[in-house]
Amino acid sequence: MYTEQQEMPVMYNLNSEASWSQTPSSEDFWSYTDDFESLYSDEQLGYVLEPGQSVKWIESNLSYAYSLDTNNVAQ
Repeated sequence: MYTEQQEMPVMYNLNSEASWSQTPSSEDFWSYTDDFESLYSDEQLGYVLEPGQSVKWIESNLSYAYSLDTNNVAQ
């Protein structure tokens, strides 16, 4: 896996019933975890995940969050 080829998650509104905001913004919202960074191989020039191994590879930065602003869906 190469970080340069990965796209960070983005939330899309599928209808007009709800809206949200990102705090502070989408720039630098996501970061790679230390567990993921430890998989980097100089020999492979990328991140190597062995068969059967798992890793949490992204997380939101501290103080970054999605906030649901409006939701008009019937409950």
